[in-house]
Amino acid sequence: MVKDIPTLDYGSEVEEAWQLMHNQRLKAVPVIDKARRVIGIVTWNDFFKFIDLKPQEKLMDKFLAFVRRTPDVATDKPEAVGHIMTHPVQVLADTTHIVELIPLMAEQGFRQIPVVDAEKRLAGMVYPAHLIAALFKQR
Repeated sequence: MVKDIPTLDYGSEVEEAWQLMHNQRLKAVPVIDKARRVIGIVTWNDFFKFIDLKPQEKLMDKFLAFVRRTPDVATDKPEAVGHIMTHPVQVLADTTHIVELIPLMAEQGFRQIPVVDAEKRLAGMVYPAHLIAALFKQR
């Protein structure tokens, strides 16, 4: 598990979330509330599911228009992370045995799973590479 991970708030701007993910080469970032409880997760897919690409339109132009903050007061697109995040999100307790990760990652396709402590606060994230390394060490 990676313990020190970046997070976003419900009200974080979509542009801020994309810059964080792009600059740190992250595939997902947990969204937390004021008590550090996981309320959602933002993945690359969450950005692209809001882009309606028509023939003859360029994906990059549509993507940049979506990600950038709208200068007007009113807008018809999501501007906050809370509006695009995936929720509810699958989380694991920090006491979960490693064996329980295998079906989640191998069969259900989770690529990253937030880990929470006894108070349901974010403790870190686990990725497939960590699962593989841990299984290898136990062998």
